[in-house]
Amino acid sequence: MSMSVIPPADLLLVPEPKSKTSENERQLLSKVEAKRAEAKAAVQKRKNAEKAMYFSQEKHDKWDQKKELRELQKAELKKPVIDHQHNGVWDTEADKRNDASIDGTLTADAIARAKAQKAMDRRIQREREESEAFKRECDLKEQRRVEKADRDLREKIRLKIVADRKAEKDEARRVKAEMEARSKDILAREACAIQDKLQDALRERKIVLAKQAADDEYDRNRFAEWKRDMHNKRELDNVREQREKKEAEDEERERRREQLEEWKERERLRKEEEAKALARSKAARQQFHARSREKAIQD
Repeated sequence: MSMSVIPPADLLLVPEPKSKTSENERQLLSKVEAKRAEAKAAVQKRKNAEKAMYFSQEKHDKWDQKKELRELQKAELKKPVIDHQHNGVWDTEADKRNDASIDGTLTADAIARAKAQKAMDRRIQREREESEAFKRECDLKEQRRVEKADRDLREKIRLKIVADRKAEKDEARRVKAEMEARSKDILAREACAIQDKLQDALRERKIVLAKQAADDEYDRNRFAEWKRDMHNKRELDNVREQREKKEAEDEERERRREQLEEWKERERLRKEEEAKALARSKAARQQFHARSREKAIQD
């Protein structure tokens, strides 16, 4: 019988820790988190790409403007005094005519032609300046139009980014609220299951401790019996060793006694042989002396 503080709900609604239902919920939550992370990464990647594109476009536009300004400056420096063309060749005779008029070497017809040439040069110069002014005005209008379009596009992107961030925050709040509600429910169920598990673990612990105490008592009895058997075995081994040692000592004494008897017998025989040899030697010596005396007497 369960002793939980929280009454247990239906088994289908109370997933135990590491149960199949809890594992499925964890897998679903992990999939949701993975999808959210992928969406955030994709949005951040798109934002970085747009930012890099706009910065690169702005840098490219500035570079083009600087390049065009340098080209205009170089063209202004390279222009001659009279900047009109005849058949694709720059007219430099105006400088010579101006130099000649200064020296006073021109005739009346030459002076008239020079005045007409100067008037034509001024008209051409004026038309060129008007054309350049019109071109600059058109370029300025085009530049302002491009800048306005760029500003509008940047504003549109900024508004879109703000809307995306707001949507992300709303989605995060919704997911967080859903996760908190689900976590509270899961925590309550897990607390109930944990309480049941704790009571079951306590009962199992008591059973294990009782079994361990019985096993320890059995081991102590077996150890005492083993010690008693070993003591008796050592006593029997000591008695057997003492008996074998005494028998070995008796055998050694008997062997030494027999060896002593044999030595004495050999000594007796040796002495008898020596006595016999000494007697024979003495008899031979006496016989030799007797023959020597007889021979001396005969001589």
